[in-house]
Formats: sequence, structure tokens, C-alpha cells
Amino acid sequence: MAILMVGIYEAEADVYQLVKKLEELGFNTKEISLIGRRVEMLEDLSELAGTQNPDTGMASSGLLGSLRMVLSGFDVLTEPIAAVGPVAERAAGAGIGSKEPDSLAIALRGLGIPEEDAKSYERQVEADRMLLLLECDKDQQEQVADLFKETGALNA
Repeated sequence: MAILMVGIYEAEADVYQLVKKLEELGFNTKEISLIGRRVEMLEDLSELAGTQNPDTGMASSGLLGSLRMVLSGFDVLTEPIAAVGPVAERAAGAGIGSKEPDSLAIALRGLGIPEEDAKSYERQVEADRMLLLLECDKDQQEQVADLFKETGALNA
């Protein structure tokens, strides 16, 4: 059974370092998801990983564009929110873009993340930090947690 691991990152260099280390361990970069406001960095990572560009922004016709419109009305986000990767896509399907003020937290809860953690993660994104989400096997959980610590995850 897959376990969803979430790392909170502030520095882009730490995210790139983690992605490289995960790749060295045999993870496919297409399995890594990111949610954040640093759209250019997410675009660079999606190009590096060979995945589709992140869904983003007010001009986006996607679900995250709706989220941006809702949150901009509350002056919560000054930059668009973006997501890339398979878990992020499932989060979008689980509710990002609804008219609820906590739609990112609701979407994360839809992925099985406890409510308190989901709200905390949403606050982290609002504070311009990035969420890195990765599903791994139980036998990989400790190794991934160690990498989160090694690469500066704020929640490690």
C-alpha cells in the first residue's frame, strides 16, 4: 500500500537536491508532485521531469485558476498557485478550485491527509513555501523521511 509523504520546502535549491536524490534511489521524477506559488520553478521541474506544465493562474481554464480567483478575492495569494505531478493532479480532482475558502486544504484532505495537517500545508503554500508530495511503499518511508531531513524539509 502506498504511503503519501509530504515535505515542506522554502528553498528551491533544496527541492532540486531532493528530486536528484530521489531519482538516484530509483524514483521516477514523474512520480513527484509539487504544489506552490513559484510557477517558474514548477515549470522548470516539470520540464526536467518530462511531465506536463503545471496548471496555474487566473488565466488558466483549469481548476487551479478557479482557486486563484477565489483566494485573490481574500488577498491571500499575490501570485498564482500551481501544481504539477500525479498526486497534485489527484488533489485538483479532489477539490482544488471549488468556491470554498479552504479548497487546497479540502483537496489535500481528499487525498487522505488529516484535516489539521491539510490546513497547515495550505498555510505553508500561502506563505510561499512549496509542498513536495510523493507516494512510496512502506519499506521506502524511512528512506524518504531521511532525505526530507537531509535536504532541509521544514517539517522533517
